Amino acid sequence: MKMKNVKSILLAASLALVLPFTKTFAQSGHHDAEGHEMHQEQAASPEFKDKKLETAYQHYLHLKTALVASDANEAKKGAEMLATSLKEVSNATEAQKVASKIAQTTSLDKQREAFITLSESMGDLVKGALSSGAIYKAYCPMVNNNQGAYWLSESKEIRNPYFGDKMLKCGSVKEELN
Repeated sequence: MKMKNVKSILLAASLALVLPFTKTFAQSGHHDAEGHEMHQEQAASPEFKDKKLETAYQHYLHLKTALVASDANEAKKGAEMLATSLKEVSNATEAQKVASKIAQTTSLDKQREAFITLSESMGDLVKGALSSGAIYKAYCPMVNNNQGAYWLSESKEIRNPYFGDKMLKCGSVKEELN
C-alpha cells in the first residue's frame, strides 16, 4: 500500500474515533450559531433559597440556550424537563403550563412565541428568590411584532432566544435580579 493511502486511512480512522465526542464537547460549553466558543461576562452562578426552583431555572436556561441555537428538538427536551421540575415549585402553575405547551411542539416559531409568556412567569418566580449571585433580565424590542419581550439570562452578554443567529445580539439587559 502506498504511504499516501495509509495516511488517508489513518486520518479517516482518527476522525471516526474523535467525531462522536465533538458534539458532546460542543454541547458542554457555550457556542454561537456557527459553533465558535463564546466567552461570556458572567457573574457567579446564582444560588437559590429553594433548590427546586434552582433546578427549574437550570432547565429554563437549557430551553433558552436551545432556542438561541434554533434547535427545536433540544428546546422540546428542555421544556419537558422544565415542566416536570416546575410541578415541585410553589406558585409555578402558569409557568408549568407554558413549559408543557412548548414541550408539545417542534415548531420553533410556536416555541419562541410561548417562551415570551414563560419568561414573564419565570421572572416572577425567581425575583427575590436568590441567596447569592444574579440573574439578568434582558429585553428585545423587536420580538412579538415590535411589542418587545424579556428573557432571563445567566450572563450580561446578549444571546437572543427569539431570533437565534438571525439577530443573535439584538437586545439589552434591563434589570439585574438578585
